[in-house]
Amino acid sequence: MTSVDVYLKSDYCIISSFIEDANELVIKVQELTNEGWVVSGGIASSSSKLFQAMVRREQ
Repeated sequence: MTSVDVYLKSDYCIISSFIEDANELVIKVQELTNEGWVVSGGIASSSSKLFQAMVRREQ
């Protein structure tokens, strides 16, 4: 079972997945990038999970 969690507010979000689901994490980050979001910092990891923060690009 693959799982990507997205904690989303109006201008900031955190995306997380288990390391084995890294491909799905990349796909979700790409989708959000296409919608105007920008990665904020690099990937973080803890307890077999990956985390990526993103912010909404100002229009």
